[in-house]
Amino acid sequence: MALTENKETEEFSPDFHGKLLGIDVTEALERINCNQRLFRSMLFEFYDDYATAAHTIRIALARNREDDVVSAGHLAHTVKGIAGTISAKRLFDAALAMEKVLNQPSEVRLIMLDEFESALDQVIKSIGTMKQQDEEAVASVKKSDNHVVETPLDLEKIYPLMEELAQRIKGKEFETLETFIKLKPFISGASGEVGKELKYLEEQINNIDFEGAERSLMIIAKSLGDYMKESPT
Repeated sequence: MALTENKETEEFSPDFHGKLLGIDVTEALERINCNQRLFRSMLFEFYDDYATAAHTIRIALARNREDDVVSAGHLAHTVKGIAGTISAKRLFDAALAMEKVLNQPSEVRLIMLDEFESALDQVIKSIGTMKQQDEEAVASVKKSDNHVVETPLDLEKIYPLMEELAQRIKGKEFETLETFIKLKPFISGASGEVGKELKYLEEQINNIDFEGAERSLMIIAKSLGDYMKESPT
C-alpha cells in the first residue's frame, strides 16, 4: 500500500480527531508521532485498496478451491496488519479470527466472515465519511473561487471502465466490485434509467449475481449510447 499525500485536501480537511468509529485515533497517532497528514494518507489508502476485501474473501470461499482459500488467507492477513497499524482493534481481531478458521467447515468460516465484513464496513464507512467531508471542503473552496464548472458525462473514461467491468462480470472475477467502484463516480450523478440501473448493478455485484449484473450493465450501456446521440457535438 503506497502512501500518498493530497496536500490540497489536507489544507481544507476538517478535524477528525476522536470521531472515527472502529478506530482508536489517539493510539494510532501516538504510534506515528502524531503525524495527522500521514495518518490521513494511511486511512485513505486503506479505503481505496481494501474496501472490497470481505467481498473478495466471500467469493474465494464460495469457490472453495485450495488456491482461492490461500489467497483469502493472504488478504485477511494483510488487512489484519494494516488494522493493527491504524488501531482498528475490532477489525484486527476479526481478521485474525478469519485467518484461523479458513481450514474449518464452511459454516464456521461464514460466521467469522460476517463479523469480519461488519468490522471492515464500520471502518470503511468512517473513513468514507471523513473523505467525503474533505472533498466537500475542497469543492466549496474551489466554488468560491469560481473554479467549478458543470461538465457532461466523461464518456472517454466511462466506456473503457465499462468494457473492463463487462469482462470481469463475464469471468465472475474477484475484481468485479473493484472495477465497479472505479466506474461509479463517473456516472453516479446520472438520472433516469442510468441512475436506476446503477443502483441495481451495485446490489447485484454485492450479491454475486453476475447474470443480473450483466443485464443491468447492458441497459446502462444502451442508455449512455442514447445520451451520446442526444448530446450536442
